Amino acid sequence: MKKHKGLISILIILLIGVLAVYQTSLVEGQVKEGIEEVNQLVKSGDYQEALELCESMLNKAAYKKHFSDIKEAKAVVDSKLRQLENSNKHFEVGTKYFNTESYKMAYDNLTQVLEEDTENYNNAKVMIEKSREQIAIDSIEKAKKKELEQDYRIALTFINYGLTYNHDNEELLSLKEYYKPFVEEQIDREEVKAQIDRAQKEADAIALAKTKGVYIGMTMEQVLGSSWGEPKDRNVTITENHRYEQWVYSLSSYLYFTDGILETIQK
Repeated sequence: MKKHKGLISILIILLIGVLAVYQTSLVEGQVKEGIEEVNQLVKSGDYQEALELCESMLNKAAYKKHFSDIKEAKAVVDSKLRQLENSNKHFEVGTKYFNTESYKMAYDNLTQVLEEDTENYNNAKVMIEKSREQIAIDSIEKAKKKELEQDYRIALTFINYGLTYNHDNEELLSLKEYYKPFVEEQIDREEVKAQIDRAQKEADAIALAKTKGVYIGMTMEQVLGSSWGEPKDRNVTITENHRYEQWVYSLSSYLYFTDGILETIQK
């Protein structure tokens, strides 16, 4: 009788072990199938349903050992939902800008709408194309106004701005080629004018210097350009390390230089 009881106990233990293995295997299979279903729902764009399935699995105590895998799958879903939320915000903002004819801002926002955001994406595509067209029209209009003022550089700036959003627009490309020679000519004229202005400033500076006296620290060239001008005589002394010059202007006016720099004024 005791032998039978021992055998029954062993069988019960073995049965419990088998059931435990079976239960573990069953749970693993269920979790695996659940995660695969979540992935399929994500691929098909059913993100809300995928999220609900993840939350349902996380609420099952039997799946506790697999929570890390389930949470990893849920993180993907959460990321997609955040992206869709941002996509929807861009669509709403872009639509408001489009309705107020702020086409550049409309374009910048509507191009952020995701293709997975199907309905918004399709509507955004229509507004994007209209925004591009309007940006081109506005750019051409502004450029032609500047053309009338013969400000071809700014005109070309407007054309390049339009091409940023309409790189293949034939009218914009044609106007760009038309304005280029005028811009180059304008730049050349401005450079010539700048050179003339620089020369005039230098001449004015020289003329002004000739009305002024000398001061310690001037170079010989600056002294020559001052009201003192050329000396009547120069006395030069050269040592091993320095060059000294005395410039004589009169019996009582002398300038003394060390290595080309005025150091003493004697009047």
